[in-house]
Amino acid sequence: MNVIQQYLDQNNVTRYKVSKLSGLGQTTLKAAVDSKNGIDGLTGKVIKAIAVALDKTPGTVLDELVQLANYKFNPNKPGIFQWQSVDDVFLMVVD
Repeated sequence: MNVIQQYLDQNNVTRYKVSKLSGLGQTTLKAAVDSKNGIDGLTGKVIKAIAVALDKTPGTVLDELVQLANYKFNPNKPGIFQWQSVDDVFLMVVD
């Protein structure tokens, strides 16, 4: 699953809702989600649209997307995950 779609799912927001709340076209959002580049090719326009829909700052959205992109989920090791900041570096703690 694309990291952008995963991020939207984790925040309980659909591409349709992002489009309606931000005014960004659904085709633009679909292209971002379908992109093989993940967040590397993400435009500021898409980040701002997601931020509007989630009532977050674009910087927060980008930070969270980067964290999510750097985390590789292993479905064979389920658990409770949370991010903790240690010396300005985010680490994932698994319970």
